[in-house]
Amino acid sequence: MPWDVCQYIICFLTASSQGYQGYLPGRLYDLDTSKYGNHDELKKLIKAFQNKRVKCISDIVINHRTAEKADSSGLMTIFEGGTPDDLLDWDRSFICINDKPIYGTGNPDTGDTFGDAPVGEIWYSGRSLEKQDAYQRQTVKWIEDTGGEVTAFDFPTKRILQTALLQGKLWRLKDSNGGAPGVIGLKPGNAVTFIDNHATGSTQSQWPFKDDKVMQGYVYILAHPGIPSVATAIDEKIIAKIGPREDKVAQLIPSNFQPALSGEHYAVWEKKA
Repeated sequence: MPWDVCQYIICFLTASSQGYQGYLPGRLYDLDTSKYGNHDELKKLIKAFQNKRVKCISDIVINHRTAEKADSSGLMTIFEGGTPDDLLDWDRSFICINDKPIYGTGNPDTGDTFGDAPVGEIWYSGRSLEKQDAYQRQTVKWIEDTGGEVTAFDFPTKRILQTALLQGKLWRLKDSNGGAPGVIGLKPGNAVTFIDNHATGSTQSQWPFKDDKVMQGYVYILAHPGIPSVATAIDEKIIAKIGPREDKVAQLIPSNFQPALSGEHYAVWEKKA
């Protein structure tokens, strides 16, 4: 791993969880019951990455949090933070008022219904791309409504890029104003780009990138603005090409660039030192 081009590493939940991978967190400050180690081991891990100038991020799916015990009515609504005080101790007021079967006293759930927990993702996987600009702006509006201080997974970019490569319609890789069609086209500093995550790909494969298009996808996200899930340093020092067209491409590459990487339907050139 070239740590000099990596800024962050995501760690599975380092606290107690009913799921081994950490997606059912419980006592978030209890750092001695994680499936991956204890409090002291976590400190050693963080120190090791700090020595490489890499920051650690804890992967916490906060809306999947599990309660510690039942309330007086028998419903699981009492959450404990894992400390002697009341830090991160929750009650029914932290559960959405329209979420079955608990029906808490919090604000209404604004996401799509998802069995065990509310979901904070908009996939766009089954929707027509005739309104691809609208999907871009919907996610941007969510970012702006939170004050513009958060980042969001750029599902519009995944949707459009995946379709463009699969169907050979590279013209889709621009919006109506000529910019990038995903969140990276409007708010690149708030957009986390990716090819697949644990749900879209991996063992779940609910919406996977085709195997023979994955490298082209990575060439795209690594050569464009945004926060790619695999970090790299660009600074106008690379040129990337995706798609099957080969004619005249070499004529467009400046003489001070040299081939760095190539494969089926993709190529990358880097600026000479």
